[in-house]
Amino acid sequence: RRRASGEAGGEGEEEEEEGVRDSDERVFNAEIVQEKAQEKEQQREQVQEIEREEFVDRMYSRDQEEPTRWPFASLCQGTLPPFFYPAAECALYMRRPVHFPAYMCISDNYFDRKWGGDRRLKNTVVIMEWVPARAALQQRGTAHTTPPPAAKEDLQRALDLLLLDAETGQMQPMTDGRLSQIVNLNFDLKLTAIPEDADGLGAVFGSAFRPEHDGRWFVALSLAEAETVRRILHLRSEEVSAIENAEVGLALRCLPAGGTVMDCTKGFQDRTYPSAPDYQLQVAHQAFRWFDCDFHFTDPEMNVLLKALQGSTRHARQTYFRQMLSCRRRAQKNWEALPVTRVFRLANEFQLLYSKVQSLRVREGLQGHKVALYDGFMMINDSRSGLLSLGEIHGAFQWLRLAPTYRDVIDFVTAFDQDEDGFLSYSEWWEAVCDPELKLALLEDDEPEVVHRQQSSSFGRDPSISNVPAVSIKAVNEEELGTQRRKLIAQREAEDAAELKRQEDEEVHKQLEAERLYDLEEAAAGRPPNPNLASHVRPAPAPEVWCGEARKKAALEARKKKMQEKKKKQMRKQRKKAKAKAKVRQEEDKGAKDATEGHEEDKVDMEPEGDGSCGDHQDHEHEEDEADEEEEDEEGDSEHKEDQEDVDDEEDEEGDSEHKEDQED
Repeated sequence: RRRASGEAGGEGEEEEEEGVRDSDERVFNAEIVQEKAQEKEQQREQVQEIEREEFVDRMYSRDQEEPTRWPFASLCQGTLPPFFYPAAECALYMRRPVHFPAYMCISDNYFDRKWGGDRRLKNTVVIMEWVPARAALQQRGTAHTTPPPAAKEDLQRALDLLLLDAETGQMQPMTDGRLSQIVNLNFDLKLTAIPEDADGLGAVFGSAFRPEHDGRWFVALSLAEAETVRRILHLRSEEVSAIENAEVGLALRCLPAGGTVMDCTKGFQDRTYPSAPDYQLQVAHQAFRWFDCDFHFTDPEMNVLLKALQGSTRHARQTYFRQMLSCRRRAQKNWEALPVTRVFRLANEFQLLYSKVQSLRVREGLQGHKVALYDGFMMINDSRSGLLSLGEIHGAFQWLRLAPTYRDVIDFVTAFDQDEDGFLSYSEWWEAVCDPELKLALLEDDEPEVVHRQQSSSFGRDPSISNVPAVSIKAVNEEELGTQRRKLIAQREAEDAAELKRQEDEEVHKQLEAERLYDLEEAAAGRPPNPNLASHVRPAPAPEVWCGEARKKAALEARKKKMQEKKKKQMRKQRKKAKAKAKVRQEEDKGAKDATEGHEEDKVDMEPEGDGSCGDHQDHEHEEDEADEEEEDEEGDSEHKEDQEDVDDEEDEEGDSEHKEDQED
């Protein structure tokens, strides 16, 4: 028994060890299988990426992209040389440009305006700051980034909210303190007093705080040009000017490195040349970043970018950005939830200023009631859902006596609603109301207290703040605000759709005009016109033809119709052939029958008397011969039909391929 129990125990341990080994083996095998699957997935992605890159290389042209030489000594001219052109004229083939400040330029070697078709855009890496003559350098009277006249309405709206007295509900007169506040908010400055030469509100709308130099340019160069210019700067590192017997100042700035100067002339280093105004530097830097399709902009950077681009409509900016991004060799990721989209929603700098004034007045109101941000959020959140609705924001504005309208509430939520769900979470509320300087200090700290409180799940008052009134603010006009918000969204979407259709129609007409001019040039050169076109004057195509899905559907319907017509034609031919064969067969049967009857009459006397089985046998054989002939005829007809269908299919495929090649040409 002991031996048996020992053997049984040994077998149990062996089975347990074997089970552990099996379990480990299964885990190991599963890991191997998972690793193999991951390797296959990576290989498949690499193959797809290679195929995608090869496909893209075939789509975009690289013709005539050899660098063009230009004389370096021409940089001492006071005017823009022919190989540089304003950035406001830079656009893809048959596309519309947007407004950039006049001192921003593009080199032909970076992007040539004469290029046709789709082109790959180079990354914007080096910006050349260029001063042709030190004597011609002077302060500009009217800045290139002055707001359009239509922006005055948005500025007045921001001023009305800033000067509103919360106690009496009346408008207060403009004071130096309020003027310095609005100037600091609009230009991200830290002025304690306005200069005496500033003309009040004209300083906000005018050029007093927009310093720019005439005679100073910022040019986007190709890497080959930047390398050559840098070599020349190294050779003349001890000279004040980059060109002998001239006063040319140059500086190469690296755009991805925040505009850091890589190399410059000695005159820029020892301050022989006046330094560029910080405002002008920031405008050029942020505008070139946007031109390079950068996605991420902070609030101060977005403020500067709006000043640079407010000469164009928000629809034109969005279209231009989408077109330029599609021609750059980088990941085409979804950018609709990134900070760059704010430049497509705000028409001018004063709409951003209005949201800043709203944040300022809410922050001042909470401070006047001695309520912290977290406690204010909990007081406003009457539904205890953790999200502030439009009605709750409206009730908060009424409690702060800001005389809100539906538009004011919707604009406040829209400006800071990052996920566009129509509600403000605590993080969005904190981003909206927190003081900018305090926000920067807290974000630079390793363990900011506000972040810990933001992540707290408790919905009570903060015990660290005293004298907090136990007030619960009720939501007001929730349904009306929701309806108004939906109407505004629908109106904006309709405007966007109408603008997109107008741009597409304009592109179509431009393409047709370009084709017409090309045909005229071909005719003038004595070359024959395109045989695929019936006339040089092409009618405007229907809008649905330019849609990819509609174009495919139309092509399929046209091919289906063509196949049906061919099939009907083949059936008519087959019926005609069948009738002819039947007629011939009838004539042959009639002749054979006459011959058979005559032959039988001749043999009547020779045949012995009987039951006629021999004649029946001959008739049966004759019928079998006729059936065989009919089957052979039918088989021949079917084979001929199949051969004809194969030939027609081959002709259709060849015709489709030729048509596709002609269409691509």
